[in-house]
Amino acid sequence: MKKYLPLFLMLSSISAVCAATELKGTPDELKRFLHPDKRTVSLHTNVERRAYADQAIISVIVKTEEKSLSKAMDKNASLRKILREMLVANGVANENIQNSKFSSSPQYGWFGDKPKSFEVVNRVAIKINSEVGLQSLANIADQYDEMTISATEFKHTKKDELYLSLKDEAMKKILAEKAYYEKNLNVSLSAIYFHDNGISPVNTQGARVLRSRALAEAKGLRLEQEASYADTSTQYKPPQSSFEEVEYHLNMRVDFELESN
Repeated sequence: MKKYLPLFLMLSSISAVCAATELKGTPDELKRFLHPDKRTVSLHTNVERRAYADQAIISVIVKTEEKSLSKAMDKNASLRKILREMLVANGVANENIQNSKFSSSPQYGWFGDKPKSFEVVNRVAIKINSEVGLQSLANIADQYDEMTISATEFKHTKKDELYLSLKDEAMKKILAEKAYYEKNLNVSLSAIYFHDNGISPVNTQGARVLRSRALAEAKGLRLEQEASYADTSTQYKPPQSSFEEVEYHLNMRVDFELESN
C-alpha cells in the first residue's frame, strides 16, 4: 500500500489542478482560444467632406410699447404682419415664418404703482434657404426700430444623404485596400464584422472665425445700447451674411478572417 501512496497523491494533485482550471469568455473568444488557426485582420479608414449649411433659422424680436396693452399688442401684430408680407414678397415661404414666443410687461415710472406704458415682445422664427433671403431679412429689419435680429442658427438639411455618401466612399476605400492585400500577399479575406461611428460635424476654421466675430460685434453693440439706453436710433446691424461651413468625418472599420491561398 505504501508504494502506491506517492502515485495516489500525485494523481490527486493533478485532479485538483484540473478541477480548478476553467475557461471563461464569449463564444468568439473561446473559439479563438480553441482554434488559434483562425486569424483576423482589421482595416480602418477615415473619410471627410466639407459642406455648407443650406438653411438658416433667424430669430427676429419685434418689440412695441404703447400706453395701453391692447394698443401695444395691435401694433406688434401689425408689424409682424408687415414682416411676413415683405418676406413672402421676397421669396420666403409662408410656412417658414413662425411666431415663437410672446411676452408683455408693464413699464412703471419713477413714482407710483400705475404703469405708464406696456411693452409687448414677440419672437418670430424664419427659415431662410438662401443668402439672398438672409440679406432681404436684414434689409427689412433695418427699416423698423421695433425689429431686431437676435440670433441665427445654421442647419445642414442633407445630412442623411451626406452620411450615405461618406459611408459608400469609406467602404470603397476599404475594399480597395482588401483587394491590394489579397493580390500582393496571396491571401483571402472574408468580412466577419464592420462598424462605423456615424458622421460628426466640426466647424471649419473659417466658420469659427466668422462666429467669433459675430459674437464680438453683438457683445459690443449690447454694451453700447446699455450705455445709451435712451438713444432709440441704435439698432442691431447683422454681420456679413454667410452660411456656416462644416466638415463631416466618418470612421469605418471592417474585420476580416484571413486564409492563406
